[in-house]
Amino acid sequence: NGKFAFIAQSEGNHEIAILDVNSSNVERRIRVPGIGAISNIAWSPSGKTIAFSGQQGGMSNLYLLDIDAGTVRQLTNDRYADIQPAWSPDGRTLAFSTDRGPNTSFETMVFSDLQLATYDIASGKITVLPGFSKGKHINPQYSPDGRSIFFISDADGFTDIYRHELAGGGIRRVTKLSTGVSGITSTSPALTVAPSSGRMLFSVFEDQGYAVYALDSSRTHGEAMPSTIVASNAGTLPPGDTPGRATVTSYLRDPLTGLATGNDFTYEAYRPSFALDAVGQPSLGVSAGGPFGTGVAGGVSFLFGDQLGDRQIGVAVQANGQVQDIGGQIQYLNLKNRWNYGASIQHVPYQYGYYGLSTTNGFTTQDLYLQRIFLDQAGVQTSYPFSSTRRIEVSGAATRVGYSTQVLSFDAFGNPVSERSGGASPAPLYYGSGSVAYVGDNSYSAFTNPIDGGRYRFELSPTFGTLTYTTALADYRKYAFARPFTFAFRGLHYGRYGRNAEDSTRLYPLFLGEETLVRGYSVGSFDAATECPRNGRSCPAFDRLLGSRLAVASAEFRIPVFGVPEYGLLTVPFLPLTVSPFVDAGVAWDAAQTPSFSSDQAKFRIPVISAGISARANVLGYAVIEFYYAKPFQRPGKGWVYGIQLAPGW
Repeated sequence: NGKFAFIAQSEGNHEIAILDVNSSNVERRIRVPGIGAISNIAWSPSGKTIAFSGQQGGMSNLYLLDIDAGTVRQLTNDRYADIQPAWSPDGRTLAFSTDRGPNTSFETMVFSDLQLATYDIASGKITVLPGFSKGKHINPQYSPDGRSIFFISDADGFTDIYRHELAGGGIRRVTKLSTGVSGITSTSPALTVAPSSGRMLFSVFEDQGYAVYALDSSRTHGEAMPSTIVASNAGTLPPGDTPGRATVTSYLRDPLTGLATGNDFTYEAYRPSFALDAVGQPSLGVSAGGPFGTGVAGGVSFLFGDQLGDRQIGVAVQANGQVQDIGGQIQYLNLKNRWNYGASIQHVPYQYGYYGLSTTNGFTTQDLYLQRIFLDQAGVQTSYPFSSTRRIEVSGAATRVGYSTQVLSFDAFGNPVSERSGGASPAPLYYGSGSVAYVGDNSYSAFTNPIDGGRYRFELSPTFGTLTYTTALADYRKYAFARPFTFAFRGLHYGRYGRNAEDSTRLYPLFLGEETLVRGYSVGSFDAATECPRNGRSCPAFDRLLGSRLAVASAEFRIPVFGVPEYGLLTVPFLPLTVSPFVDAGVAWDAAQTPSFSSDQAKFRIPVISAGISARANVLGYAVIEFYYAKPFQRPGKGWVYGIQLAPGW
């Protein structure tokens, strides 16, 4: 019918794609609900039905897909493995491979070699065909007259093609190759037979690669095989792993010895208990001198879980100065069901400082203001995965933000004069927040950055209380892979909207010059003496990077210079290196100044652009470090800027 069906993957799900051979266009993509993985699809002779093997809950069964109606009919539903269906020429029977052999025992977890079986479409009757006493029987294919089934077996230790005659049950050998007929794995299909001409194609592994051979129907009759065949293992060296010769081999062939009878077991309800699963890398240090004085810095984290990994508790502690600078977090996650949920509570202190001058009784002192912000938050969250690549996340939290001020005074010679607390501090903030996000990720990452697929996150986060505003996030990333190169694109918007979105006295402005957003505009790269007016009241080149809303677009061409033979221009596996020419563009704005390409920078915010080259290296699998050299085009008089950051590629 001029149609070709194949298995495709979309957003982590398997789909059956139907391609028109004449136009080379995919006409239809069919997703089968509830089926985790699809394999071995086969057209019916009428072209109206597709048979396939599908996995659901770890079990593989046979299914029929009606192309016109789009309905699915499940044929088998048991614990046996049923794979590789093939239609008979009259469309009444399916041949397939299965482990329904006499040696299969689910009680002792012993499974028979894969056998050939047939399924009668009308009655549902399954018939296991007689075959070799040992060895696999896979990849069945009917002959054009429907009287024989070709299959692949390794009964004598070498994988070859055989012909099973349905009328008499005789088996004939079709091929006898020194390296055998081989697919990608030991059970992969490696044989196909044209339904009209009987021409046979099969693959053979030779010269470190795969070759496809063909046999006309006149050469597929085969030679008769004896009623018994001497089974051997071509992969075993003399004297052979025969029972009694090797202790391990004897145990492997005797699954019952040492097993409990089952009558000695006692049953009780499962009660989960937590035990330590992992410890985060601890750190410890001491700081002395400087504006923040002497203090202890360091941290450690612990992860506890139950026996089945259904529940987790995470604990983290971090110190960064004095006792009041110690923070911590406790988080609980329940992963037992598809709806995952959890709760957390945290106390996180932040510290920063600034200098000022004051005059008391005619004496001028230099004052160091140490400002501390204490973030206390309790929250809950839940998520529901639609598939392995898409999920929805919902969360809520109650937050208190407190402030304290410590003032250290020094005389003109730098000697300490006084220390006091209780300087002017903002009033504490109390607010609740919630968020709902739709998240997708079907990307594939290499050593330093993603190289294929895509990611996205769309999120709304309302905040209410002392401050009332809503945060919106739209983050979309796409990676086009053309081995070994990748073209990467990112579009991002993050902004605050609502009544207090522009409250710069209590909300820090967003900064576009973060190196993970637009490279070449970082805080440390600005020189106030050369890039800002001498009046000291504003710095337009820097101020246009601040706002309550951001929009960013980035593009990179990623070149894996060092890597492994499978991914890398040069094989240097100890220090994978990706070099990427890039272009970054972005704009920051607020309600008073909207984005525009106008030259009137007093009324509008114009976009900033940079271009350059980036080099990311994976340091022993521990961290990704990026070096970049960028030209910021909206910084008059500024040349090229270099920077370093510890972050994987976006």
